Amino acid sequence: MLDPTRVLTLAGQTVPDAPAGPTATQLAAVAFAEATIRAYTRATWLASGDPAEAFELRVRLDARAYALRLPHDVVAVSAVAPTPESRFALFLAGGRLELFDAALVQVGAWEEGVYLVTGTRGFTADDRVEKAASLLVAYYLRLSDPERSAYAQFSEGDFSGAWKLARLSVPEAETLLRPFVVGAVLGGA
Repeated sequence: MLDPTRVLTLAGQTVPDAPAGPTATQLAAVAFAEATIRAYTRATWLASGDPAEAFELRVRLDARAYALRLPHDVVAVSAVAPTPESRFALFLAGGRLELFDAALVQVGAWEEGVYLVTGTRGFTADDRVEKAASLLVAYYLRLSDPERSAYAQFSEGDFSGAWKLARLSVPEAETLLRPFVVGAVLGGA
């Protein structure tokens, strides 16, 4: 997901030239930043040039709505079942799937029920994410060895459900990552 050399340089670290490359501690710091970003945002992250990841999501509506809420990292929707009327076109923007007519006027409302949505999803790290990662790397490298050991067994599922309510150790990183936080969870909404 992240280029270790770029993130470490942004964090103010000196990275040895190839073939040695980053040290084990520096690579552990980058791995910590990646895992923290994935857990905090709950988004699918792609390495530069990777194709978007396929997904299948069930969305339940308890009442009519003008949009189906989807995760913000959805980049394309390939199918929806049950299929809306053929006179409607699907429009995806900002995690919302809406129905429009041929004149691009929002006319349709999604009926109450369960919809199966398939498509592709995934963010690629931009400058904001790399800056947030560099702040997390700098934080990790300032920790003492006993403090780092608290993160040794860290995994993305450790904070499921509660992580979004938690605060990151670096408030600036939290601010930079806020636009990437995914509200809907795959498997149901």
